[in-house]
Amino acid sequence: MKITVQSLTEGNLALDLVNTEEIRRGIQHDFIKSAEDFSVWLSNEELAGAVSKTQMPFEVEVWSSKRMENVHQLRAEVRGHLEPVSQGEEIDPQFVARLEVYIERAPLSIKVYQGNIIFVPVGDPFEKLCSLVAIDILKLIGDGRIERLRKCENPKCQFMFIDTSGRRKWCSMQRCGNRAKVAKHLRRKTEG
Repeated sequence: MKITVQSLTEGNLALDLVNTEEIRRGIQHDFIKSAEDFSVWLSNEELAGAVSKTQMPFEVEVWSSKRMENVHQLRAEVRGHLEPVSQGEEIDPQFVARLEVYIERAPLSIKVYQGNIIFVPVGDPFEKLCSLVAIDILKLIGDGRIERLRKCENPKCQFMFIDTSGRRKWCSMQRCGNRAKVAKHLRRKTEG
């Protein structure tokens, strides 16, 4: 199965997971609705920097319908805790403790993969995913990038990103920035 509309990729597994849902023209789109979609998403070359097959299995048969329900619940949990942070709130310490439990359930080994050191969780595939997502969120907290977490300023968009410039408003210019600029131009034209 081919994903026709791409989710926003940030190179951070936690944010990339959250950004697998989109509201477009008032309709919710889930880029990882099925195990097939999830496998394609994991294999996406853009995610190569966020997760590798060395860290967790990508194969469709590993991701049963129950595991996919768990993946969707994990995505909702992460979104529910990161959205307030993107609006300037402090991260919930109980959520941080839960992330640490995720890592305890799938402890880590370290390997060299393509010249880089990577964390490789040990355990069930879903627990591996939870552990890797938790690591990426804890890295954002640890290096202070969590303070630059933003939600797209388009009220109809739910994508989140790390604002490395300090000026970024949109998930991307192609998705939301250009639309906002065109709408602003048309408003000025009709008002003036």
